[in-house]
Amino acid sequence: MTDMLVVCSPGGHFSEARALIEGLKDIDYKFVLHLPPEIPPELKKRVIVAPHAERDPRLLVQFAFALYCVWKERPIVILSTGASIAVTFGLAGKLFGARFLFVESATRVTTPSLSARICHLFADALYIRNKELQKYLPRSKYFGAAP
Repeated sequence: MTDMLVVCSPGGHFSEARALIEGLKDIDYKFVLHLPPEIPPELKKRVIVAPHAERDPRLLVQFAFALYCVWKERPIVILSTGASIAVTFGLAGKLFGARFLFVESATRVTTPSLSARICHLFADALYIRNKELQKYLPRSKYFGAAP
């Protein structure tokens, strides 16, 4: 059993996710990534590699994997910084009773991402870093600009 799954795409989403959880000490967490970048040695045991999908039928494979992964890990919380992998894992988490938190990318300043617009429909909380996005995501919570 894992307390938290941190689900994200590689690159900037992974960097943002790592920064968000930097201070967690007593929480057991694992990252779920597709097409993982070079993983720092200290994180290798905390990474689950998911199938990659775009906006295509591979989303069904990724969703099936998400269902299995969430069932196996039994997270209390799923945290995602995007991108599309947030949708499949967020939905799977909700089916198994996990809380789902989505943090919109700091790079989104004028319009929300497609992932945020979809996750806004079912996330327990969706956080933004630019107040302009609240007109598109009315249930979102502003938590300040990125450092």
